Amino acid sequence: MQDSPSDSGWNYENGFLQNLFHCLQFMHKSKLWITFLVFILTLGVGYWLGENLVIKHSTISSLSVSPIDTSSARVITLLEVNDLTQDKPELLSIWNIHLTPGDSPRLGFTPVAAISLPDDPNHALLDQFNLDENRSLSMNFMRSLSKNKVKSDGYIILDQTAIIAFVNWLSGKDTQEPIGLQNHSMSEYGLVLRSMCQSLTGFSESAHSEFPWSKFASTHFLTSLSFENVMANLSFITSTSAPHCEMVPFP
Repeated sequence: MQDSPSDSGWNYENGFLQNLFHCLQFMHKSKLWITFLVFILTLGVGYWLGENLVIKHSTISSLSVSPIDTSSARVITLLEVNDLTQDKPELLSIWNIHLTPGDSPRLGFTPVAAISLPDDPNHALLDQFNLDENRSLSMNFMRSLSKNKVKSDGYIILDQTAIIAFVNWLSGKDTQEPIGLQNHSMSEYGLVLRSMCQSLTGFSESAHSEFPWSKFASTHFLTSLSFENVMANLSFITSTSAPHCEMVPFP
């Protein structure tokens, strides 16, 4: 946080440039004057950068995500919402996606909460969902998620348009074809996941165009991960050694 004018040590009564001008009147117009001016301006710019960039960056560091080591097991939190084009989208379900590389790669799914499970203890998380002014998960909601004691390496938010497009893309279908998530029940999710996992087998050998990111990024797709990490995780899922899909129980 920046210091107030009364605490910062700067004299704003006459203005910074005016004070500097009075000081420079006592100096000769020479190379020394130019050197001194450049030095003072450099200090001023350095001070401004330190206050406005370094301090502000450290303030949000608790929300940033460290680069993911894609050679090790990791967990991505997947948040399914209705429509990200709305000011306040509704959270429909929360999943932990486990990506475990190795000789026997595995892709695990853990349902954390869903609107179809109102009696589940985690159901209250759905009502706490909120995005901040930067269209990122709010601090309060991230704290609520952390109480589940599952260490996440980042989050991905997908709305219905993006989910339908992605599942159909993996299956080689039209990206707008319905996938059967009417009630968002566990049985419906099971059918979608089973179909998606079957599509992963032989995906790399089949003819697939690239996923149309430009149609969905920022509009129907938000994430705390870098684009490089998103592509690395996608490569893990669609590699020649297709991961074995499994349901992972909630701790």
